[in-house]
Amino acid sequence: MKPLRIAAVATLACAVAGIAFADQPPKTARELGVGTPPNVQIHPVVPLAGTLIWDNGNFDGVNGLASEKNDLISGTGGPEGNDGSTCADDFQITSAEQILTVDACLLVIGNITQAEMYIFADSGGVPGAEVAGGPLTAQLLTNTFTDNTTLCPPNAFGVTSRQFEFDFAPGQVVLAPGTYWVAVLGDGQGDTSTRAFWGTSAPAVGLSDAQWGSTFFGIPYWSDASSSIAPDSNFSFQVYGQPNQP
Repeated sequence: MKPLRIAAVATLACAVAGIAFADQPPKTARELGVGTPPNVQIHPVVPLAGTLIWDNGNFDGVNGLASEKNDLISGTGGPEGNDGSTCADDFQITSAEQILTVDACLLVIGNITQAEMYIFADSGGVPGAEVAGGPLTAQLLTNTFTDNTTLCPPNAFGVTSRQFEFDFAPGQVVLAPGTYWVAVLGDGQGDTSTRAFWGTSAPAVGLSDAQWGSTFFGIPYWSDASSSIAPDSNFSFQVYGQPNQP
């Protein structure tokens, strides 16, 4: 396997290769020849509660886009105003739901053990007003992770595939029918040897292209992620909930 070199670029493929983001188009792991996943066990992850109400697909092994704060890159964007880069993808519900768990696949360089998750209302095809989430609060009960799962399988980039789970207290987050956006980002907690990228996916049912923004990379909030990674871009996540009973 080629040596891993961390770089301040936006895509995982470019970061691993140590090439300048603007110099050439992103490459897949196969094109980079960075090796194959190790023979590791896939760990099952059981959500705290609820049933699966949206599946945006498992990590497809193709790429990842920077979604991070307090690590090698820094910035002044995102929900808390201190993100280096923020990615968001949409989901849809057809009846009122209590949101209980959100799982997402982050590909991390270094030992990032903290992440944040936000849910936004839709605003004309991009994230709008924040409706839930954030750092750990009374509303967002837990933030745990498991490596090498079905949602977040081992990758050929030689970095850690880390599934983060975010659990809400029952009844804390109730969403009316409609379209919403999820943003997930890793928090390096000041360790500049770390990076976090949200892994791409190919969901069976996709909505709008994923969005992102970054004051570090000069990307306005919000911009189409397809221009930075691939057409029809989506990120790996799942949403669990239960019908809201008035």
